[in-house]
Amino acid sequence: MSSGPPKFREKAEVLDESALDRALTRIAHEILEKNDGAKDLTFVGLRTRGVTLAQRLAQKIARIDGTTLPVGTLDITLYRDDLDMRGAPVVRSASRARPSSSSTTCSSRAGQFGPRSTR
Repeated sequence: MSSGPPKFREKAEVLDESALDRALTRIAHEILEKNDGAKDLTFVGLRTRGVTLAQRLAQKIARIDGTTLPVGTLDITLYRDDLDMRGAPVVRSASRARPSSSSTTCSSRAGQFGPRSTR
């Protein structure tokens, strides 16, 4: 019994472009409200898709509040617990590694706009 090519299922569209834009605007407003403005805020996005989200939220806040927020990138590849399911990570040698895109230090307020882990 031979099985043919794998059957792929089309992914469902959860939010269209305008709905996503409204959701990001609402999130940006909530971040500003909970932090009394954009002072001392920094966004750090997890590679790869989290970086895009962090950049888009920073752009939204810049339009709303007029404050340009620093956006950093965090690569957690070597700390993931699902690597055996996805294959081994590509590790760059020290000479080819890129420096961090953010020189901002994180304070104890980092990550307070999301749910907290109970671990």
